[in-house]
Amino acid sequence: MCRLLSRYWQIDSPVSAGDALSATNLYKSSDAQYVRSYSPEGRPETTVQVYTSAVLAERLGTDPQFWIGGELGTFIVQYNEYPEGVSQVILGTGNNP
Repeated sequence: MCRLLSRYWQIDSPVSAGDALSATNLYKSSDAQYVRSYSPEGRPETTVQVYTSAVLAERLGTDPQFWIGGELGTFIVQYNEYPEGVSQVILGTGNNP
């Protein structure tokens, strides 16, 4: 399945996970609240951070296509970390890595 709203970017040279995550702060809503982190089964290099935002829920509404795998207002920050670092980050609504 594909999340309707997502933001993806490729980083030219791999950076640390901390630097990659700092860059995502520009795209998170001001009221974003961290919920939890996990790695999808069979993908230990992948980290998914789950957040919730009332502002995001208000702006996008209740249409379930925005919230696949998550509650109203849920969004994720997903990245793969390898020995050389992180070279891409995905932000998307719902919780569907």
